Amino acid sequence: MELFDREQDKSKKLDSFFMRRMTENDRRIRLIEEKVDNMHQKIKIIEDSVLRHNKESTFQLSKSSDNVDNLNNKISEIDSSIKMILMEVKRSAKKTELMEMKKFFDLLSPIKNQFITREEVKKIIRRERR
Repeated sequence: MELFDREQDKSKKLDSFFMRRMTENDRRIRLIEEKVDNMHQKIKIIEDSVLRHNKESTFQLSKSSDNVDNLNNKISEIDSSIKMILMEVKRSAKKTELMEMKKFFDLLSPIKNQFITREEVKKIIRRERR
């Protein structure tokens, strides 16, 4: 019987050892599962953040593209206006031409020059004939 008791005692010790190992393994598995769950949550948060950032970036890029298009349109309008102004400048009189016209008007100006009328010329001729 003693042998039987010893065998039983060994069996209980082994059972106890395996139970402790199983309990420890269960505890380790739960810890690992918790860590995996936490990692999944962190990954989800990161994915959400990346998606939100991507949306914001896409919106900002679209807005910037619209701004560039508006600037290009304004530059085209300014370029067109400058071309029209240059055409007008080419059609307008130059300074030398204006000076010539001024001299001509000064020459013909009745205020600066004294012109006599036909009647005055006729009177002078009559007076001289007498």
